[in-house]
Parts: sequence; C-alpha cells; structure tokens
Amino acid sequence: ERFRFNGVEVSEDLFAKYFWWCWNRLQVKAEAGVPMPGFFQFLTLLALKMFTSENVDVAILEVGLGGRYDATNIVISPAVCGITSLGFDHMEILGNTLAEIATEKAGIFKAGTPAFSAPQKPEAIDVLRKEAGKLAISFEVSPSLDSYQIGNLQLGLEGDHQHINAALAVSLCACWEKRHGSSEHWTMTHKR
Repeated sequence: ERFRFNGVEVSEDLFAKYFWWCWNRLQVKAEAGVPMPGFFQFLTLLALKMFTSENVDVAILEVGLGGRYDATNIVISPAVCGITSLGFDHMEILGNTLAEIATEKAGIFKAGTPAFSAPQKPEAIDVLRKEAGKLAISFEVSPSLDSYQIGNLQLGLEGDHQHINAALAVSLCACWEKRHGSSEHWTMTHKR
C-alpha cells in the first residue's frame, strides 16, 4: 500500500519488477563493499525508480521519520514541503522537546522551496519559522479545511487529525499548481 499511481496500489508484478531491479544493482555494490541501504532508504530508492520509469507527472513522497537524516532528502529540489502535526514520537532520534523535534523535522526544508505546516503549538511554529527564515523560504501554516469552498467533503479516513492533514494536502496542491502555472484542475478557492 506504500506505492500508488493515481490512487491505485501498484500491482504485484510492477512492484516485483522494480524491487528486483533495485535489489540486484544494490547487491552488486554490496559485494564490492558498499553497505545495503536500510529498509526506508531502500523503499525511497524503489519509489524514485518507479516514479521515473513510469514517467509520473507528480510524485508525492512521504517522509519516514522526517528531518535532516530522512531518506527523502535525496530529492534536492522538491516543489513544496509540508510538515504534519508534530508530537513526541521517535524522541530517541528527533529530540526530547517539541522545539528539538521541530528543528529536526525542518531538516526537510530546502532553499528555494516553499514550506507549509499544519497548525502546531507555538514553540514548534516558532522553530519552523526560524528554520525557514535561515533558508529564506516562504513558510505558511495551512488554513483549516473549512476555509476552502469544498462543500460537504467526506474523507477516506476518520478523525479530526485527518481534516488537519487534508487541509495541509490542499495547501500543498495549491502551491504546486501555482508554481507550475496551472490552475486547469484547481476549482477550490480559499477564503481568507
């Protein structure tokens, strides 16, 4: 379920084709002394191989833990970056305070790439703004889903946090379309 094209899970045959393509090449490198990548690093390589080979128009990459050391940082110039609600997860890697965690998570920000965040506690937002400022990139907190004229929207998953995630997704999509000069499919307007 990690790999989808146009919302449809990748077939087992297609997955196997690219899995073995990546695995076999990495095995050759491993025999030459280069260590095999970890699980998430491998999945990131696999995703990138599938996206490029299948000529996707737009790829959405979700981070693992997120942050400076995330495998998705191999993408040097993403169109837009987004951070979902921060919590006290993976503290042994990301830090012991919300500010430390926000600092690590901001490691996905890239110069020249706009960044968005779901609403956060003030200490986290302050850090995210500061980190975005260091890169001189725009940073916005995603407005609520209700601020878009979407109508009676039913999400595929339940829970208040899913509405927050969906609002962030709408902000990311709107940014992508704005940066690519396309509003052909964009019919939602945001009420400020």
